Amino acid sequence: MITEKAKRKAKIITFFDIYGLEATSDAYGVIRATIFRWKKSLKTDLGKLECLNDKSKAPKKRNKRIIDERIIPYIINQRKEHYRIGKKKLTILIKEDLNISYSESKIGRILFDLKKRDLLPKYVKISMHAKTGRIHERNTQKGKKLRIKDYKPEKSGDVIQIDTVVKFINGVRRYILTAIDVESDFAFAYGYTHLSSSTTVDFFKKLEDIVPFTITHIQTDNGLEFQKHFIELLEKKNIIHFF
Repeated sequence: MITEKAKRKAKIITFFDIYGLEATSDAYGVIRATIFRWKKSLKTDLGKLECLNDKSKAPKKRNKRIIDERIIPYIINQRKEHYRIGKKKLTILIKEDLNISYSESKIGRILFDLKKRDLLPKYVKISMHAKTGRIHERNTQKGKKLRIKDYKPEKSGDVIQIDTVVKFINGVRRYILTAIDVESDFAFAYGYTHLSSSTTVDFFKKLEDIVPFTITHIQTDNGLEFQKHFIELLEKKNIIHFF
């Protein structure tokens, strides 16, 4: 396909051949080197006007992302053990376990690439029919998760932010669950040897025992520890859960 720009270049070349450089420069503002470059392209491609189309300006040699060979199998194994672990926690674990310092955004890009290449493990929920004993895959539909952007806390307890911090103490991994009230200086943390939604339930019960106010809203990330039993507990207590 011949573009309008290519046709204009051909018109300028014809004008140049008839009236010369000075008139062409005055009329079109094109320098001599540019005109001769176009003429050379036409000569090389035997007068085909397609050669005057704008060329891609993308670099011929693109920077290739260099990834330590230990990273990909490590991430895949972590996803096998904790299928919802995200880039935030992986960044910390990779630093502690492999002594590799990657940014959270780089880990996110690696996860995205692995997902596109279908290398991350997939999980499905199955059920067995009580009478027939037949096993089938459960069709689970995810509910829409609430976001905090439209909610404005006014007093203590209106929003408690809960997160997990991974620490290595004397070579042993510990999971520190933390809670911070956004409207006061109140904060609480408790350490565990393992991490699950049951762990978070235990943490929340301890939190409720010591807070000097009523908790009405909770905000967390999408970590596995904030699913299942933890969600069930919040629903039972009519506490709104923001993600």
